[in-house]
Amino acid sequence: MEETVKTRIQAFAEHIGLSCRELSVSMGASPGYINSISKSIAPDKLGSLSAQYPDLNIAWLLTGEGSMLLSDNPKTTAVPIDTPEVVYLPVVPHSARAGTLGEYEQLFADDYSRRQPVLVTRQMHGRYICFQIEGDSMEPTLRHGDVVMARHIDRDLYKDSKLHLRSWSVWIIVTRTDGILIKEIADHDVKGGVLTLHSLNPLYEDLTVHLSDVIDIYNVIEIVSRHL
Repeated sequence: MEETVKTRIQAFAEHIGLSCRELSVSMGASPGYINSISKSIAPDKLGSLSAQYPDLNIAWLLTGEGSMLLSDNPKTTAVPIDTPEVVYLPVVPHSARAGTLGEYEQLFADDYSRRQPVLVTRQMHGRYICFQIEGDSMEPTLRHGDVVMARHIDRDLYKDSKLHLRSWSVWIIVTRTDGILIKEIADHDVKGGVLTLHSLNPLYEDLTVHLSDVIDIYNVIEIVSRHL
């Protein structure tokens, strides 16, 4: 798919963990503004975007030249906060991995009790939850019993555009058929609507998942509890 201003701003939204609707509103536009872009961004909206997100490279946004971010480290878009705090994120347990999604759906209930304390040192945008690792398919990076924090990826960012696979190494794919899969995404066929998933452990073969079977996708941010 050809890159345009629209696809680049969608990629930026994905990178900072916002949906296109949330990013549109944050720059003073209507919720559907980004998805309605045909050629470029109105000057007033561009100025607001630059003011709100000073690390965004506007030249890259408009022309595709250079890097997305002005900083040297492409993963430092989150702004440090003055006083770190502890938040309690819902944890998806082992039992949700075997194709039974009832416990995953319960995560978003206010009375869900299984939560993981996470020390937050940077501003968090979007929806974050924790997943407990089961099995050895992602060893040596992730071991059985580890707990990882992951950020939700808005579906608008991958239904018609390619995921930015180089930004993150491990992804969580919640499916209707195979339950919750924690893998690398080796390829995203946008036209065919197919993801090719890869395990770090060479004993496991690659598998494919159709996006019509996918409920949610998350990218793994960090390991918050290491199982020894």
